[in-house]
Amino acid sequence: MINIVILSRLNHSFQQAQKLAITQEQVLAIPSANGQHYHLRFWSMPIPVRAKPPVPTKTSITVRHHIGLQPMAQTVKSNGYLPYIMHPVIHLPEDYWVFDFTKGPDPEFECPFAYQIGRYDEYRPGMYLAEIFEGDRDLHIGIDIGAPIGEPVHSFMEGEIYSFGINGEDGSYGPTIIVKYLYEKNDLWALYGHLSLESLDGIFVGMKVKEGQRLGTLGDKSVNGGWNPHVHLQLSWQEPEGYDMPGVVARSDREWALKTYPDPRMVLGPIY
Repeated sequence: MINIVILSRLNHSFQQAQKLAITQEQVLAIPSANGQHYHLRFWSMPIPVRAKPPVPTKTSITVRHHIGLQPMAQTVKSNGYLPYIMHPVIHLPEDYWVFDFTKGPDPEFECPFAYQIGRYDEYRPGMYLAEIFEGDRDLHIGIDIGAPIGEPVHSFMEGEIYSFGINGEDGSYGPTIIVKYLYEKNDLWALYGHLSLESLDGIFVGMKVKEGQRLGTLGDKSVNGGWNPHVHLQLSWQEPEGYDMPGVVARSDREWALKTYPDPRMVLGPIY
């Protein structure tokens, strides 16, 4: 059975916690009526915000349900990134599923939620069986955001179209758009994969995109490489060739891959 985590925004508890005088590196545990415990981690650290006043503190919320996950606060610090407040790539509801594919996919499982997350830097045995994966690529180095077919996909910040096209092999991305961004004075490329065919209409290389602009919509299995509808978001410090990036790599290439393709939560924020 696939392990799952339900994430909630917990606005009321969050507002209460903000009023408390919490010093650097402290964790506040908030019990709730449903038996879950909400762990809020705070530390004093300014975060740059694009075109908005800076946020004085960074707050991380982790809801522990069924399995425990490392708080995003620790992930951000260990990777050396502080996320900007950016536009969502897909607007997520209050509750969604976070998959754990480390034991392989369960073909009989049907997710009861319309929105899901597939994790970065995750070993996924038995999932990538198509010829393009060469029999040994099973380490996922993007983030998947699952949603209904036709769900809009947005640019997280302003940039320009770098390349686009159809990766038509079985198991690949299908319609794909790569956008080039300037992130903290460094070039950063983002691949948006598994889109609809209509997403490629009317765009051109060099086309400017605004923060929050709709880039396209999610495609179905007939065009997206044969996957359940989702966008594969992958970042790259290295200029890509064409309109492709290796979304999964061999475990022997992990160290190189994580340096080249950073954690998308640096732009998505702590979505798990």
